[in-house]
Amino acid sequence: MEYFCACSGTQADFSPGEFVELGDILLVHTWNTLLDGELQFGIDREGFFLQIGISHPENIPLMSDDFWRRWLALADLGKFSFEENEMLGQDVETGHPSLFGVQTDNLFTLMRNFIAYEMQNGFTINLGSLRLEWPFDRWSVKDVIQKGAIAVTQINALNQRLAQARK
Repeated sequence: MEYFCACSGTQADFSPGEFVELGDILLVHTWNTLLDGELQFGIDREGFFLQIGISHPENIPLMSDDFWRRWLALADLGKFSFEENEMLGQDVETGHPSLFGVQTDNLFTLMRNFIAYEMQNGFTINLGSLRLEWPFDRWSVKDVIQKGAIAVTQINALNQRLAQARK
């Protein structure tokens, strides 16, 4: 994990990684103490993956178009997805079938969930994570390390913007 993070050239401060085995998944879990967010790099039956939590989601409304362009550009590095950490109540989802009836793209899901959490709870703490996957049949280990290092750098930069934004 240290090599992987060092390749990214990021200035973030990561805690020592720990190996975790979850059934068919082996991952290294670490914590970015500077941005107060977690990073997981792992391997499962499909391939490699990187998952980094979204820091300070309460500042999402303050982000510029450039932030969102950079967010969407993560799809150029691998199979990109927004992973929800918390589910909204069934009443919220069934009460708005046009919003929850179909799984759309990552950006819409992030925005939908942010707005729904804000309306339901008045705050958003644990919105979700950004995940990149690299299936074995399409990516070499060298490519995964290169793309993963770039992804760590870019996601940390996005999280720094979120952390530094002020309402």
